[in-house]
Amino acid sequence: MPKASAIVAGLNILLKYKPEGYCQGGHDILYGPGPSDPEAYSPQDQQALEVLGWHWDSEGDCWAAFT
Repeated sequence: MPKASAIVAGLNILLKYKPEGYCQGGHDILYGPGPSDPEAYSPQDQQALEVLGWHWDSEGDCWAAFT
């Protein structure tokens, strides 16, 4: 489970790809905004998100973090 600062840092990365995006939450998971194609994200941002505790959620087609 990422710390609050890691969630905010991850959201800041995701907002680069979809500034007007929305977050959704449910059942102890936060779904971030952004494109639904994992290849749309730079390799550096993908790695940074993983280090911050985010993961690609194939069901939601988005980056997500457990809370």
